[in-house]
Amino acid sequence: MKQANIPFTIVEKNAGPGGTWWENSYPGARVDVANHFYCYSFEPNNDWTHFFAEQGELQDYFTQVMDKYGVAEHVRWNTEALAAEWDDAEGMWSVLLGSPDGQTSVSARAVITAVGQLNRPHIPSFDGADTFEGRRFTPRPGTTPST
Repeated sequence: MKQANIPFTIVEKNAGPGGTWWENSYPGARVDVANHFYCYSFEPNNDWTHFFAEQGELQDYFTQVMDKYGVAEHVRWNTEALAAEWDDAEGMWSVLLGSPDGQTSVSARAVITAVGQLNRPHIPSFDGADTFEGRRFTPRPGTTPST
């Protein structure tokens, strides 16, 4: 879109790029498929230090690509799209955004979603959960079971 001079805004709930690779920075975090599958086709990287990159190296790659192409200036960091509603009369989307500063609504001609699915664990409820004394695990370090 930038190359076509189409104005755009990226809404990112984290403070930096990378999605799961921003959120998961525990010791030993690394990819489980070849690094090259994480590369953008327009910006290949042949200088990985390991075949299965560690989180920090992959995070650096995403940041470098954003900086090189001037994408970061279009990002609203620490902001999450909470809802989107199509307005037939206006021919626009109304998007409710939430950030540490509060909520705001923006209008857009188009909305492209690129939501992750693994960063909010679902802790199932079950009979006896409140009295269970064994160990419980969540899919991501730093999370706490809600039950």
